[in-house]
Amino acid sequence: MKKLISALTALLLVLTQLGCAMAAFELPEKTDKSTLPRVIITTDMEVDDANGILLTLMYANEMDIAGLVSTAGMWHFNGDGEHTLGEITSHYRCNVVDADKLKEFRPAEPGMIARFISTYYAEDYPNLVKNDPDYPSPEELLAVYAEGNIAFESDVRFDTDGSNLIRAAILDDDPRTLYIHHWGGSNTTVRALLSIYEEYHETEQWDAVLEKIVNKVVMVGKGEDYCVENEGIREKFPGLVFGGMRSFFNYGSYGAAVNGPWYYQSEFLVDAFKKNHGEVLGHFYLAGDGQVIYGEPMVAQYGLKNWVDWKELMPNYSNSSYLPMVPRWDMDRYDWLCCQFASCYIDVGLRQDVTNSGDHYTEIMMEELAARADWACMEADKCNHAPVVTADVKDFAAAAGETVALSGSAVDPDGNALTPAWYVPASACVYAAKLNDEGKQDAFELPVTADGWTASVTIPEDAVTGDVFVVNLEVRDEAERPMTRFAQYVITVK
Repeated sequence: MKKLISALTALLLVLTQLGCAMAAFELPEKTDKSTLPRVIITTDMEVDDANGILLTLMYANEMDIAGLVSTAGMWHFNGDGEHTLGEITSHYRCNVVDADKLKEFRPAEPGMIARFISTYYAEDYPNLVKNDPDYPSPEELLAVYAEGNIAFESDVRFDTDGSNLIRAAILDDDPRTLYIHHWGGSNTTVRALLSIYEEYHETEQWDAVLEKIVNKVVMVGKGEDYCVENEGIREKFPGLVFGGMRSFFNYGSYGAAVNGPWYYQSEFLVDAFKKNHGEVLGHFYLAGDGQVIYGEPMVAQYGLKNWVDWKELMPNYSNSSYLPMVPRWDMDRYDWLCCQFASCYIDVGLRQDVTNSGDHYTEIMMEELAARADWACMEADKCNHAPVVTADVKDFAAAAGETVALSGSAVDPDGNALTPAWYVPASACVYAAKLNDEGKQDAFELPVTADGWTASVTIPEDAVTGDVFVVNLEVRDEAERPMTRFAQYVITVK
């Protein structure tokens, strides 16, 4: 009897502790949107772009989405029902045989982005916003969706709802950097810039308008067309920035699952998010998942088959001789297929002024995606949420041979146990003594002496002025679906 009472008491204690942990989560306060990165995404909605939009919706709490705009590019254009590509665009990248005679090419589904928002995202939103109040409402996202210049590659004949949305964002009084992504062609953004140029360049306001644009706009990629060059955008807008924020991980591209790591394989993906985890990620495009992509030829209907064979796709293409040399990719059903994504705006504590790369970060973000998938289908007290990591001091100057003391702390919103790990990511450092004859930095190890939430690192004796050493404090919570956050310390040699 005593053993039974003891066992019941222990069980009650466990259940009580579990209940306390579940009840420990408190919804954070809503973030001031003006402190978030401001982003416009233009896309031709190819399958990798479609996946990117779905992931953008899942991470919509991490950025201020100022626009989701459909556009055209070399691989996808819807036509205008009258003209051919050659009649509209004299210099095009579309490399199909007789491309100039095409009236449309692999047209994207009209309103596909709006459908994603009004159906998939709207279904998941009530749960998502319970886990983070920064998720915008479906109505807010639909308000920044617009159809851009989708008729032909490099087609800038007319202003469109999409180009007008971009134009308004460029000219508004929001002082933040405006990152305009080009996942398809750049023509919708170019049309917006041309509209501004045509209105202002011969007026007294032009100098001020130009200064505003070059100090505000970042063209993230120039797109899958020659539109920037064809329309002389660099000449019309001298100083316009092309580049963007550095991405710290890669969600993978075509063929990522072929002999790839566990997180690109169906065994993980089905359990992590494809099945029974809400609508947004439930419609993520994976190999052979049964989804049909509007406008695509059968050889590109990757949802209907488990392989990618470029030899099938290439016979009608005139300038892709290297692609048939790529082996056929055979995959299991529900393997990762492809994706591009504005990953650089997700704040996990990795710094933009540091080069962060490597499969380790991708693995962490795939674990994060699995945790977020729960947010779409469960109450907040049943989900995991990321720890909050704080560095006491993040930037240091030190001499060669000097020992630098580091410290940090972390709290977990769910009351989970936290495990700190301290290390030096060599690829993020600048260490002149390790440069090889090719000017590349050889791998090296720099030990960190750690004791819980404090650590120290000694700068190498052969370090020189200007070398930079990075130390990561990586904190992972103990949960079924773990989440990881960082503090990064940067030590510059003086």
